[in-house]
Amino acid sequence: MKTRPFKKPEMHDVLQHALSLHALAAVLALCGGCAMFKTPQPRAVTVPQVIDMSQSGVADGEIIQQMKASGTVYRLQAVLSIRPTSRSTMS
Repeated sequence: MKTRPFKKPEMHDVLQHALSLHALAAVLALCGGCAMFKTPQPRAVTVPQVIDMSQSGVADGEIIQQMKASGTVYRLQAVLSIRPTSRSTMS
């Protein structure tokens, strides 16, 4: 059985391999970090909840603050279903 002589790797091959390993480690760390530190989103405020809050006497500003904080996207059709009440301070 013949043995092949040891060939010393070229420096650019070693650097390329090390760079590839570092890049892979960075990608894995970033992906894992995103999942671990994800902040919970506030719950959506639904149109029926908005109507309930309004009928319960919650101030318009409070309702609007909760809607903005939730980041909920409202469809125009759903918004049009809310009829202004005489107690509303908004015009």
